Amino acid sequence: MKVQAGDDLEKATVPEKATVPATEAGRSPTAGSTASLVAVEVALATPTSQQVVALRLPAGCTAREAVEHALAHGLDPGVATDIDPAIVPLGIFGERVPDERPLVAGDRVELYRPLQQDPRERRRRRAAEAAATADQRRGG
Repeated sequence: MKVQAGDDLEKATVPEKATVPATEAGRSPTAGSTASLVAVEVALATPTSQQVVALRLPAGCTAREAVEHALAHGLDPGVATDIDPAIVPLGIFGERVPDERPLVAGDRVELYRPLQQDPRERRRRRAAEAAATADQRRGG
């Protein structure tokens, strides 16, 4: 499901039978039963849009596996040309996690894009500009 900035994400629902076969995830066939599925979301955001793919995956599926399944089920990495989904850093609810982290029900896996500017360097430049402006106002 593609969601645009400003859409109400509370209304996004997980399809009832959006299951991924256990063999695709490298699990035993019994791991694909509905009793051992967890509902998760995979999100990719750009400055102008956001995509969220809701999935039901086998319990024990990792964050990186969830991204692979999301790519197969509608996540379009073409909207963010500055990332490679296979190696991009991942997080869950704003906190960086390793690729191998097992998911639990309700997790929201996020693909992190690289920073366009180093926040420390940007702050230094703004401080230097503010100091220069203050000097000009004082006449010096």
